[in-house]
Amino acid sequence: MIKIVTDQFMGFPEQIIYTTSLIVHEGIKYVIENPHEVIEFNTEKVSKLVRNFEQNKLALQLLKILSESEFLSFNIIEDILKDDFDEAKKILTQFSNEFIIEYVGNSREFIRLNDAVKDFIQRSGYKLNEKYSNNLQSHTINTFKDYEIIERDVSDYVLSVKEALKQGLEVPQELLIPSHYVNAMRDLYIHERRFKDVIVLADRILQNERFLDKRIIKEIRYWLCHSLARRRDKRLLEEVQKIDGPDHSFLLGFYYRLVGRYEEAISRFKDVLKNAPNFYRAKRELVQVYLTTEQYEEAFSIARENYYSERNNPYNLQSYFRCLIKLEGQKEKAELSRLLNDLKNNPHEKTHEMYMTSLGQYQAFIENNEYKAINTVNDAIATFPKNIYPYLSKLDILRKNNNIAEIEKTIKIIEEKFDGDADIRTKLPYLSAKCILLAKTGKKDLSLKILNTDIKHSFSNSTYNNLLNEINMI
Repeated sequence: MIKIVTDQFMGFPEQIIYTTSLIVHEGIKYVIENPHEVIEFNTEKVSKLVRNFEQNKLALQLLKILSESEFLSFNIIEDILKDDFDEAKKILTQFSNEFIIEYVGNSREFIRLNDAVKDFIQRSGYKLNEKYSNNLQSHTINTFKDYEIIERDVSDYVLSVKEALKQGLEVPQELLIPSHYVNAMRDLYIHERRFKDVIVLADRILQNERFLDKRIIKEIRYWLCHSLARRRDKRLLEEVQKIDGPDHSFLLGFYYRLVGRYEEAISRFKDVLKNAPNFYRAKRELVQVYLTTEQYEEAFSIARENYYSERNNPYNLQSYFRCLIKLEGQKEKAELSRLLNDLKNNPHEKTHEMYMTSLGQYQAFIENNEYKAINTVNDAIATFPKNIYPYLSKLDILRKNNNIAEIEKTIKIIEEKFDGDADIRTKLPYLSAKCILLAKTGKKDLSLKILNTDIKHSFSNSTYNNLLNEINMI
């Protein structure tokens, strides 16, 4: 029992004090059955700590550098920061006082970032600025000109090998171990979204598959399959056969979602959760499919559960918001307003676009102010011109008010801007708006054609029937 509770601790004394108080007042059974309360305290603590340094760009860059490895030496940090290192030493003292870092090594020559802070920084999407990124790249190149020096600094060895693999540099074979490939692939996939490079690295190491440990092979193929799915590459269907268990169905479901085979995706994610009820990523993906197909009732309970298990995750926050605004509307005005505020203050790099589109939805569906809503989503489009979601949000708002003229203009812009992108053929707000527009402009035959080709076989029967009824009434 004690281990179940202590496994949630991430290095902050206040978390232990809070957990002790929770046990005293609620009992050990309650804490064991509700571990999210301990985790949430930790997440809130980390969020507040990082927000204290929001205006200090060097501090945020330093956190990003420290999150790149399990621990780093002062020498590496100095080589990356160069002239800013003296100022960084003052910040490191502040970090130490706040339990954000700890010093390790016989002479305290290494710095280790608190696990919870590291996880938070990695998930928040912070990136190194160009200057420090170039310094890190130069450091990596210079390291392998005289790599014997790495033996004097194990943190340099780990970081430099990972960065070299990411940059496509040659690494001496005697320095390579399979885990280096895994670390590099994970970084390329999660933080840099360089899916093609993940595939290249995976293929390189899998050439020697017969010499590798089965666990390493499984993880390498896992990131390979993720990247193949992201690129909508049918090779995924072959590679995933070499992965068993819940991951097999999850990866297939992930691929089916991305290529627009939504009913098959839902079936796969349900299979995963039937056999592994706590498979968090499957829950999040299932919610995503339900929202994509506008099955808000099916998504609601899972979206709410995901949100309350990790309230600082912006994807969970937005998903819960979308369900709530569609199903509850005015009844949950206060809750929706709170979620909006949380989204506004969330430090994740993706949240600004999420906040703007969600604000537009709130203004349209709760405040019934189309003028404000359209201005908000137009600002989002101007701010994020390469992102299709503000356009889709605008179509949703325009359909609410039956603004056919603006729907026509918006669809034309989408088709010009995203011409050749097969992905738009899987977006229901675009497809349904297109069907309604065609029906209302005397082209009902074309409208029904889209309905029966692009919608009928990819979306739910209720989605198809509702749209068919709407078209027939025009």
